[in-house]
Amino acid sequence: MRAFGTEAFVKAWAPEMMVHPHVMLSGIGSVTCTWLDMLAKIPGESTRTRLVKDETLVMLRLRLQSFTREHAVSTLLVMLHLLGGDIWSCDEPTVRCHERGIEQMIHLCGDLERTGRAMIAQFTTA
Repeated sequence: MRAFGTEAFVKAWAPEMMVHPHVMLSGIGSVTCTWLDMLAKIPGESTRTRLVKDETLVMLRLRLQSFTREHAVSTLLVMLHLLGGDIWSCDEPTVRCHERGIEQMIHLCGDLERTGRAMIAQFTTA
């Protein structure tokens, strides 16, 4: 837990992770696989990480194709997990692509303050 955040952060974040299976899977998958690659000192991505990110992208595409405002915040979380997993690669175009998508999703959510979820606003702006 110390590697990813404080106890207070984890306590507040856990309920957000349970909102939808895609959120849980993208968080566990993308971020954990990247973390394991970092610990193993793998430059770039392992095959495992690439496969997990590809599956997460499939989930994200499905969410965007059948987008509803009701699921905008959980879609934003999936996008944030992908960004978290891709930061290790230091691939500037990929990170910028995530930033643009996150920015668009924030606008679709009606601004971060309107989500009514302070933890999402804090995490996203960090």
